[in-house]
Amino acid sequence: MIATKSDNEDVRAFEVPSPLQSSATKYGSSFSRAVELELPDLRRLYISGTASIDVEGKTIFLGDCAAQVRETMEIVQAILQSREMDWGDVTRSLVYFKRGADAPLFEKYRQESGVPAFPAIVVENDICRDDLLFEIEVDAIAAK
Repeated sequence: MIATKSDNEDVRAFEVPSPLQSSATKYGSSFSRAVELELPDLRRLYISGTASIDVEGKTIFLGDCAAQVRETMEIVQAILQSREMDWGDVTRSLVYFKRGADAPLFEKYRQESGVPAFPAIVVENDICRDDLLFEIEVDAIAAK
C-alpha cells in the first residue's frame, strides 16, 4: 500500500486499468490493478500482485504453472506498455510461487520470451487463491 500527499499541483496519482483484465472491484476485490504516481520529472508505476485471472475474475490455466506464468507476464507487460513502459523500466518486483519447485519457470519464461533481466525477488509463498500457482507485483519508473 502506498499513500501520498502533496501540495504541488504537478504531483498526481491515478488508477491504471489492466488492458487484459477487468477491474478487480467488478468481482468483489477492493484493490487497484495498478496506480501511477506522476511527479514533475518522472512517473512511477505500481502494479499490484497480478495473476492468471480472466476478465470475469476467474482463475485460468488451473494446475498449469507454466501457463499461469506466461499469462501473468503478458498481463503485466500489457499494463507496462499501456503507460509507455516496458520490462527495462522495472525497478523492483516480487515473484511468488505457490510451490518453490516451480520457480525456474520464471527464468525460463523470461529467457524464452526475450524479457530482459530486471530486479526480482523470487519466493515460495501462499497466494491469494488456492488455485493460483504464480503471482508477481512490479514497480517501474520512467522519465517524463
